Amino acid sequence: MSTPHDICTALRAYRMRARLRQRTVASALGVAQSQVSRWENGLDTPRAHHAAALERLLWGADDEPLAVLRHRVSGSSRNLLLLDRGFHVLARANPFMRRPDPLQRFGWVLDPRANPAAIPFHARYRALMENPRGATGIVLALPFVDADERWTVHMQAVVCTVSEAAICLAELAFAPAEDGDAAPLLNETCLEQGQTPAPWPAALRQLLTPDTPIASRPSNLVDIRQSSA
Repeated sequence: MSTPHDICTALRAYRMRARLRQRTVASALGVAQSQVSRWENGLDTPRAHHAAALERLLWGADDEPLAVLRHRVSGSSRNLLLLDRGFHVLARANPFMRRPDPLQRFGWVLDPRANPAAIPFHARYRALMENPRGATGIVLALPFVDADERWTVHMQAVVCTVSEAAICLAELAFAPAEDGDAAPLLNETCLEQGQTPAPWPAALRQLLTPDTPIASRPSNLVDIRQSSA
């Protein structure tokens, strides 16, 4: 379940993205416009029945969480990819559906057949997807050279189970390399243990929420070659 704070944080971002007025949301919920304003500004939290209605509005019904997740990713303005056990794309967000699509230029970097430096990461990815426990966070920094220029792909991702299927929700950023980007680096963190809460773990909702602060560069990294040993 989402916390009231999760819902209030996501409500305004959703409403602005959908170009809905506060009074439209208020009318659908049977409350005053001023109440929606109080929720969005953190001055009040919704009661249980209003929170459940807002969850359905923001994140869809619970009966098909994987289908809802695909839909949410496809409509996101963040650089998101929804990946399956085989690292195949189940859904891609708006930035990866525009032209130029950065994946067309840089997608090979994460392909172990085209880039041997990605092999250790994929070995760990397969292991996590074979036996996902709770929710695991991954932060990856993988340097590469393209057209004689040094770049780094930064990825932060969550591996978990949704609708009994192992999935990975990843946010990617391709940026010119900086000092210290000389070796592939990986950080892996247990975010939630045991069975993940329905419909999704909190870490997935964080990635799906527009304007949620996410570190622009990985931190607390270890050498991926050591972590995969």
